Amino acid sequence: MPDYFDAVKNYLDITYRDTETDEKLSGICTRAEAYLSKRSGNTIEFSIDMDDKNLLQLLFDCIRYIWSGSLDEFAVN
Repeated sequence: MPDYFDAVKNYLDITYRDTETDEKLSGICTRAEAYLSKRSGNTIEFSIDMDDKNLLQLLFDCIRYIWSGSLDEFAVN
């Protein structure tokens, strides 16, 4: 699990503990990181302690879109 995992769960208002949900969300985090890295043309190392908090917010927003099944809308918005 990424070091920002608990923060993204809080961002998505996931307040319960469930192994299946955690596995699904972990996969979404990986896909969101890959998506943003590909779109930027660089490999981005995402971390809760990263200096660019706007980039971390972009990751969280991307995760939120994937979580809701709307990744196609992420690029538009």
